[in-house]
Amino acid sequence: MSRYAVVGSGPAGAAAAHALAAAGHDVVVLEQADRIGGRTIGWDAPDATVDSGAGFFTNFYPVLDGLLDELGLREEIITLDRSNALVRDSEIASLSLGSVGSFLRFPFVGPAGKARMARATVAASLRRRGLDLNDPASLAATDDRSVAAHARATVGEQAYENLVRPSIEPFWYISCEDVSRSMFLALQARAATARFYTLRPGMQAIAERLCAGPGIEVRTAQRVDRIARDGTGVIADGERFDGIVVATTSSAAARIVDPALLSAELREHLASQQYVPQVHASFRVAHEACPPQSALFPAGPGHHSVAAIAFNSHKRQGTHQDGELVSVFLSARVSADLVDSDPATIYQHAWRLGRELCPTLPLVAEPFAHVARREAIPVHAVGRYRTVAQALTTQAAPLVLAGDHLATATIDGALSSGQRAARALLLERSPKATAG
Repeated sequence: MSRYAVVGSGPAGAAAAHALAAAGHDVVVLEQADRIGGRTIGWDAPDATVDSGAGFFTNFYPVLDGLLDELGLREEIITLDRSNALVRDSEIASLSLGSVGSFLRFPFVGPAGKARMARATVAASLRRRGLDLNDPASLAATDDRSVAAHARATVGEQAYENLVRPSIEPFWYISCEDVSRSMFLALQARAATARFYTLRPGMQAIAERLCAGPGIEVRTAQRVDRIARDGTGVIADGERFDGIVVATTSSAAARIVDPALLSAELREHLASQQYVPQVHASFRVAHEACPPQSALFPAGPGHHSVAAIAFNSHKRQGTHQDGELVSVFLSARVSADLVDSDPATIYQHAWRLGRELCPTLPLVAEPFAHVARREAIPVHAVGRYRTVAQALTTQAAPLVLAGDHLATATIDGALSSGQRAARALLLERSPKATAG
């Protein structure tokens, strides 16, 4: 039996710890924050849970699906209302995800644009087995241009601005000009049959239950400052382990890991990985002031200050006794300006901008909770999947990396990355090129 450490308790770190413990080893999870979950933690109120980051999962997340029964979460699934709406120049148009009828009635795109979008979706769906969101190697072949360039060429400007952008930017805060088309193609391949879900106790329950198994010791409020080699093992701030999984952001990994433990490819990956910031704020609002849809997304050309507005009672299948919880998600550009601001400033700006997108919201709302993350979501830029696929081939004991920056920024991508890191660590190989 070996003794391993996992730095970080988000889905990637939790999945790695779970896999290592399941293989019969002792695992210590070292988490800087005071609770488990990383970017999936949420806030609880008597009548609601609001997720701080990832707020849903889909029917095409195979890794999570394979864990739900084991973790006792299958019965906690809530099917999400798909009655979203897009807003363009103050006009609101409903668009229910996965609904052909809603797509055909959608007024922001003409018949020609819809026909091109339908053809492109069918073409992508025929390739779905070769487009695995969790496997960068499977996405490398199409990792040659941006979503924007691809969509403008295949579906046209109108469909790009009113269908493609609203399917990417409100969820990942990444401009379609900056992200690889590989991610979009993998999503588009599954769009026709997509279903969306959340968990009654909040998405942090995934990491919490993964870390609750036998053989796993969790230490919260424990920051790791330095990881270095110690013979055949590694030392984390003076404590020796047989191996370590570092499941943090790329910048944190680069800061704490001795470069000699990483290949040249992994060092380059950590140094060059970019993130987008995220700021969002939640408020209590009277039900009658909210539209009937579950979420509003901006559409049309130009910069959008608000990425999305979500109405959280739709995620809990009921009406909150004390009113609706409304979450306003700001764009990456606005988030970058506000990420270091005090809470009062964040609430003020978020509500003002939210009312610009949805003027029926009241003038005043009661703040509930907010998030301000400088490194929220990794940017899967053009060429990134190719370089990540190559870097992953150099992972080896006694130290490996995990995280959504090594897959795709989804819950399933993080879980898959953690499991893959555990497998690489258990191979007990000597590190590859340490002098690259």
